[in-house]
Amino acid sequence: MEGLYKLCVKHDITPNELMVLYTISINHIAPERIKRDLSIRDMISRDLVSIVDRKPILSTKGKALLDQTIGLFLKSQTKRDLTKDPSFLDNVDKYQSLWPKVNRIINGRKYPLRDPIKEVVQAFNKFFTDYPNEDWNIIFEVTQKYINGHRDNMDYMLGSKTFIYKMEGGMSKSRLAAEIESRDSTSDDDFVPDFFRPKSV
Repeated sequence: MEGLYKLCVKHDITPNELMVLYTISINHIAPERIKRDLSIRDMISRDLVSIVDRKPILSTKGKALLDQTIGLFLKSQTKRDLTKDPSFLDNVDKYQSLWPKVNRIINGRKYPLRDPIKEVVQAFNKFFTDYPNEDWNIIFEVTQKYINGHRDNMDYMLGSKTFIYKMEGGMSKSRLAAEIESRDSTSDDDFVPDFFRPKSV
């Protein structure tokens, strides 16, 4: 669901509109209760749909967006193992190198900001299963911004692995995904921070 939410925010489209796109692609009629006609009218203005012989058809842009949506679901259903991909490992190494070689103090104990590389690799393998369309350059950008924002006090920073994923209240949460979402949002009101200070490591 997180991946679908991010796709909708990124492309400024609603789940109802995605459903209408899909029903158009298979020559079905979407239920009117999801405001089908209003959705079609709005998507015509955004060049996602056009009218031919009084019937809605997908534009090239609409097809591309629908393909991306379907691909999101297909990829989420198949757990990918990227850990044997050399380019993936190179990017993980580059990400890890962004983190300072210093310790943070939590409850009187020292913890390195650079978590074990094997844990970072596995965290990114899960991340790209959940967010298959994210770009490494954006990951590097938001990570560097996060690190720079804590230069004066690193004690409350997340580590290189927990920044990607961290268990919080029995749920796996991604601060990295939240930072990318914040970057992509057009308004601060669209971003709800998930957590700031780790309770434990």
